[in-house]
Amino acid sequence: QLLGVRICGTHGCRQVAFPDDISGRTENDCVCSTADCAPGTVNFCSFTVLDSGADAIYMNSAANARALLEAMDAAGLVQFPEATSSADRTGFWFNGSAVVGAAIAPQAALEFLFAGLSSAEPDVQSAVAPDALFQTSLQGLSQVGLSGNLDLLEQFQKSKFPTLLGGSFFKGKTILFDRSRRRVGFAGVRHDLCRLPAAATDIDQMGA
Repeated sequence: QLLGVRICGTHGCRQVAFPDDISGRTENDCVCSTADCAPGTVNFCSFTVLDSGADAIYMNSAANARALLEAMDAAGLVQFPEATSSADRTGFWFNGSAVVGAAIAPQAALEFLFAGLSSAEPDVQSAVAPDALFQTSLQGLSQVGLSGNLDLLEQFQKSKFPTLLGGSFFKGKTILFDRSRRRVGFAGVRHDLCRLPAAATDIDQMGA
């Protein structure tokens, strides 16, 4: 269960305020205009799916994607040259456009907060690697880890689309799926051991 998202940048850390719920537990946790959530009546769904087959992170609604990306900009996860226009910043966050001279802030962090195993267990935080969020090329720095295609997300959210944590979330992690007990665990990759098979003992935090 996803509980929230925390971001840090040059302007400090903050919890993202999402306009639409993100804390659903099952694929039936949806907001619809009819009781049976018939096709064409879905507004958005609030559950979360981890899928290594997806290329990036997709929020469950266009409004939530906008809220997250605007919060990342406001928190200062990226330092832009003074001459960067508002249009260029919007293009950077939402369209994948590169900005010459932009740099990842030293304090940059994006953390997803999940529910622990029980009320007695601490919440589980899992950070997204900065090099999974941003890419540097000859054209400059670009944002590649979060989908900012709001038109696409508006269509997706009408089809029981979850918050989808894809490849950019998986990068740099060992993730254990315990389907029988409905649990998932996260651990950072140890690069000195990256050629060895993973074991359950590698996971030191469990979440549900």
